[in-house]
Amino acid sequence: MADAGDGLPLIELFRSLPIDRRRQLFRRHGEQLLLEWFMGAGSLRPAQRPPAGDWAIRVILAGRAFGKTHAGAEWVHARAAGARPRRIALVAPTLDVARAVMVEGDSGLLARLPPGQQLTW
Repeated sequence: MADAGDGLPLIELFRSLPIDRRRQLFRRHGEQLLLEWFMGAGSLRPAQRPPAGDWAIRVILAGRAFGKTHAGAEWVHARAAGARPRRIALVAPTLDVARAVMVEGDSGLLARLPPGQQLTW
């Protein structure tokens, strides 16, 4: 995993920045470039990383223990921290499953929430 020279992973360094600074970096360097850089340097395996291109929808069709929730949470946080605000849809069999797994689960949105950010659910 790439680091910032002091052992801190790049994704954690980026997450530690105030949201205004992260948005400024997105505007200056381009959202897709930063997504690829930080997501690639983050805690995801190559198979979990988002495909190249500016996709508005992402489907991860995989079995148990692939890391779908973790990959999805990382992707959602990276997209939400971009230059323009976005609405995010979580698709699950029921609202209870979406909340228990995708939001409150061990790899869900709350567990992967960057420092200093809040999540409106």
